[in-house]
Amino acid sequence: MGYDIAVIAGDGTGPEVVREGLKVFAAAADRAGFTYTLQEYDFGAARYLRTGETLPESALDELAQYDAILLGAIGHPDVPPGVLEQGILLKLRFALDLYINLRPVKLLPGVWTPIKDKGPSDINFVVVRENTEGLYASTGGFLKKGTPDEIAGDFLAQAEREVKRDLVLDAVSAKEGIKASEEAVNSVIEALARESGKDVSAVRTTLELRGALEEIERNLTRVEALNRIAVLAAQKAGTPLPEDKPAPAPEGNPEEKAEASDEKPATGADKADAADKAEAPAKEEPANPEGK
Repeated sequence: MGYDIAVIAGDGTGPEVVREGLKVFAAAADRAGFTYTLQEYDFGAARYLRTGETLPESALDELAQYDAILLGAIGHPDVPPGVLEQGILLKLRFALDLYINLRPVKLLPGVWTPIKDKGPSDINFVVVRENTEGLYASTGGFLKKGTPDEIAGDFLAQAEREVKRDLVLDAVSAKEGIKASEEAVNSVIEALARESGKDVSAVRTTLELRGALEEIERNLTRVEALNRIAVLAAQKAGTPLPEDKPAPAPEGNPEEKAEASDEKPATGADKADAADKAEAPAKEEPANPEGK
C-alpha cells in the first residue's frame, strides 16, 4: 500500500524536527512494508515575510488530496501573533476537518525515564484532544469593557456531529466489551493528586461526589475504543501492525536496576573452591599499552 504525504517543514526548529521525523517514518515504512511519496511545501513565516501570503485557497484543494500532512513548527518574531496560527494551522484544521489531535505516549523497552519506578507497562496511553471545536470555536465577548463592571465570557461550541463521534466510540466500546483499566483510572487520579498536593483517596472521593470519576472512566474507555478502531482499520486494509521489539538497555544509566542473574546458586564446594583461589597468589598480568 502506498501513501502520498505532504510535508510543511515550517520555520525555526521545524525543519530540523521534520527531518528527524522523516527518518523515523522511513524506518516504520521499511518495518511495516508500505511505500510512500513526499511533496514539500514552503508555507510558513519565511514565505509570509517574503510574499505576504499564508495559505492560498488553491493550496487547500491540493493538500486535501494527500493521505496525510507532516507539519513542523511555524513562527517568527517579525510576524504578528495570530497571523500564522489562523492563516495556516487553524485554516488547515477547519478546512480539512482535522477534528482530533491524537497524541500517543509510550515508553519503549530499554529507554530510560525520569519517572521513578515506572516502565513500559505503566506508560502507554493516548491523549485525544479536541482540535476544531471546544476552545477553538469559542464565541466569547465582553460586557461593559473598560469599566469596573467589565465581564468577559466564553462559550464552548460542540456540534452534533462531534458529539456523535463520541457516541460511536461508546458503541464500539459496548460491542467489543472495552472498558478502561483500573490502572489507567488510577494513573489519572494519582496525577491529579500530585498536581493538587492532596491525598489520592481524598481526590478519588471528591471525583466520585462530583460525578467526575465516571466521566474519566468514560473518556479512557473511548481512547481504548479508538485504539481498537485503528487496529481493525489496519487489519481491513491489510496493513501489518509492527510488533514491539525490546530495545537494548541503555548503558551507564544511574537509574537502571540490576537484572536477575541466570546463574545457579553457589554450592558449598563452589564456595570452598573460590576461597582457595582467593588465597592463591595472583599472577601478574602484563601491562596492556592499549588499555584493553
